[in-house]
Amino acid sequence: MTGSSFRYLMKEGARSIWSNRMMSVASILVSLACLLLIGGSILVVVNINSFLDAIEGQNEMSIFLDEGLGEIEINNIRTDLERIEWVEDIVFISSEEALASLKDDSNYGALLDGLEGEKNPLPATFRITLNNISKTAEVKDLMERSVGVDEVRAATYVADILTKVRNGISIGGSTIVLLLVVVSLVITANTIKLTVFNRRKEINIMKFVGATDGFIRLPFIVEGILLGLVSSVLAYFVTWGYYTYIVNWTQVAWGSGSLGNLIGSLVPFIEIAPYLLMGFIVGGLCTGAVGSLLFVRKHLKV
Repeated sequence: MTGSSFRYLMKEGARSIWSNRMMSVASILVSLACLLLIGGSILVVVNINSFLDAIEGQNEMSIFLDEGLGEIEINNIRTDLERIEWVEDIVFISSEEALASLKDDSNYGALLDGLEGEKNPLPATFRITLNNISKTAEVKDLMERSVGVDEVRAATYVADILTKVRNGISIGGSTIVLLLVVVSLVITANTIKLTVFNRRKEINIMKFVGATDGFIRLPFIVEGILLGLVSSVLAYFVTWGYYTYIVNWTQVAWGSGSLGNLIGSLVPFIEIAPYLLMGFIVGGLCTGAVGSLLFVRKHLKV
């Protein structure tokens, strides 16, 4: 195919959009709606995962040590913790520090006077956080078997719930995105279908004079790609505007309340903007091209 033929086919694809501008606008708007739903679903999943990460960061595991352990035994337990790949942060609290903290936090600190030294009932403790909350039960079992560990307390039920929620969100979000992609394909294909129907005589004449299927098909593919590209760019900017507005409003309304930590974990748009833009463009181009290709190929076989 020569350069002039390629330019002609590209112009034909763009001209077809203008000739069928009502259907093209309708296709862009519906595809825009689908992409907005896809982008919204992705943003919801990303932020829910961010919320879960924030909750996981506050989910500590307490490891209470036996009485009378020396520095060597305590360091051995610390070494055991450091060898566990899921342990992210380790804090050691001596029995004296635990008692002082309890006095500071309690309204009845005076009642605890005289419990220093050997009378101190509080054990030395390791407090750890994990980088993978689904491993809570496994880490708890490992540490309960360590020498010098008296008791391990961990909210394993919270870890199980958060893990199930995360898995459910991932599966549900992926399913929604897949369904919306299929809808976009169908819409684009129907728009191309109308264009093919309106130009069926021209297509038949081109086939009679020896035009190849690829030569006939390319303008429709260009049309589908352009429709997908316009929809993608519009979807990106609309998503950007709405998401920024919602984040700003949420931070003003609830950022200073009890939900402040969770609101603070909202993902800034700039962090996901490149991936979202790339996803919109690739998704729009692919759905437009594939939608065009499917129906035009079917028509050429008739």
